[in-house]
Amino acid sequence: MIDVTLHIILLAWTYAASSFFFDYMTRRGNLFYFWRKLISNLPEFLAKPLGECVFCLNMQTALWSSISLVYFEKVEILPAFVSMITSHIILVHLTNMYPIEAKPQPFEVQDGKPK
Repeated sequence: MIDVTLHIILLAWTYAASSFFFDYMTRRGNLFYFWRKLISNLPEFLAKPLGECVFCLNMQTALWSSISLVYFEKVEILPAFVSMITSHIILVHLTNMYPIEAKPQPFEVQDGKPK
């Protein structure tokens, strides 16, 4: 039972962290911004799972990774499904704790003091 729980937690954190990191790296001024510009021309039903929406990307990452893990018999079906759901919960907490802005706003200075 501990082994299954550990698999669920590790898979969920891997899915959530990879989606969060990819979302950060595709923001303006980062390394993979070209990807976000590239997919912005696609229809919404294609652009969202390819990275425009971090939650849609997370579901695609979790779904296809879980299918491949189940296919190669590394994980059972139920823990794979539970890890997909758990990764969404973790991702919601990550995005609430560490909001990613598209571009950091500079301080406005007036009379030598920040506003």
